[in-house]
Amino acid sequence: MPDDALYTCLIEDRTDDEAFVQVYWARANHLGSALEKMIAAARENGLTNPQAREADPYDIENLEGEVYPDPSSEAFFATTRYSFPPEPTFVFPTGIVPSCVEDEEANDVEDIRAGFRRSKDEDGLIEIGVNVPGSDLLFVYQRLLQIHGVYETFWYLIHEHWDDTSDQIYENPGLSTPEAIFDHLQAHPHDAVLNGFVTLTSYIDEGATNLNISDHKRIVILTYSDTVADTYEAALRSTGFNHDDHLVSFDQRIHHWHYRPSESLDRVDLIMHLMSSGFKPWNPKNKGEQDADGDAEEAV
Repeated sequence: MPDDALYTCLIEDRTDDEAFVQVYWARANHLGSALEKMIAAARENGLTNPQAREADPYDIENLEGEVYPDPSSEAFFATTRYSFPPEPTFVFPTGIVPSCVEDEEANDVEDIRAGFRRSKDEDGLIEIGVNVPGSDLLFVYQRLLQIHGVYETFWYLIHEHWDDTSDQIYENPGLSTPEAIFDHLQAHPHDAVLNGFVTLTSYIDEGATNLNISDHKRIVILTYSDTVADTYEAALRSTGFNHDDHLVSFDQRIHHWHYRPSESLDRVDLIMHLMSSGFKPWNPKNKGEQDADGDAEEAV
């Protein structure tokens, strides 16, 4: 996207007694920066807990209705709010947001809930996909990291949908303990857990197991070991997650955008930073490990 592109977002705010949505717009050089500007404008506008519910690039020629301040401003909003009865909703993790695009054959984004789904394919690969709300993602990942004391390696998969280029993987076998991996993630949140263009993987040899935070900002566990899968499932249940065979997630026919925070590095600078921090280019498929959860649909 060009510098100062215009984006729009449907922002929701709710209390125990009231909920409403309001449309915001902002200009920025990428979606993540625009969302931050719109959330900041919403707070200045009196919203106490604004949440981005749907977002898209926007053509100013389509603007209708009254807005404030002037639509030439860096951020502006519709003067009309739409109220509705408050109901529990899933808070999307940073790095992923639904599109406003509607598709009759797509799943309904309002059906996304916290929980996990477990499946096994004909080759014996078990997948446990977990929807983790909002800021709980790193906490839950840390809980699962602690199940194993030693890891073979840790890597970033930088996805092709970031700048429309090829997948690139950078691994660091020096990050071999739960403490080292967690410290790294905690020290670089904007470029890792909050970045919707990367998948993060902690790998153990048993079951060729990948413990991922995917680019859809879900926890995705891939393993050929029933024992390993059972251990992870027990940990998820003890953390409060329930199994749901009908779990809906972003990687299931829901139009969405991946984005990164404004404080994050761009792709080139992130790779340079990783290389200077002990990471090296590597293709994990040389060892038979698995990717996280499929290709992305859209990205900004």
